[in-house]
Amino acid sequence: MKYVNKKLFYKTVNSKRIFSLFNYDGSEYYELLEKKKNQGYVQLILNSKFMIDFIKCFNTENFWVYEIKLIQDDTDYATDLNKLLKSIKREKNKLILSQVIKHLDILYSTNSIEIEKISLSNNSNKDMSIYSNGVFKLSQNDSENFSNDIIEKVSDITK
Repeated sequence: MKYVNKKLFYKTVNSKRIFSLFNYDGSEYYELLEKKKNQGYVQLILNSKFMIDFIKCFNTENFWVYEIKLIQDDTDYATDLNKLLKSIKREKNKLILSQVIKHLDILYSTNSIEIEKISLSNNSNKDMSIYSNGVFKLSQNDSENFSNDIIEKVSDITK
């Protein structure tokens, strides 16, 4: 599967945040940040609460989480989390995903985790990874419509 990298930015217009995803090839990251800053955009860095909320948004659309990477790897928790994620992938079970979300919410509320990356997929060959630095790695097929869905979810989460 081919992928495209996009970076999440926002611009404030009439006191409202307008979100945009811009393509970048992965080698010109800082140049992109500078260029967009000069155009009035601000990069969005994604905290763990945002990442958990993002999973919740896509939970209703037949997506399943197949990877969650924590910044500091707690081996006990990572092992349990990986077992749950493998079950989700195998069974595409929303109940298991609800358990994962519940665990992440609890860990987040105790300031125990920082999520670096989440990866989601669905039955329509849409695949994405979201990184805490605001980079989205999207399956190239239908990436523009996919980007619009993501921007809509980001707008909802940040209200």
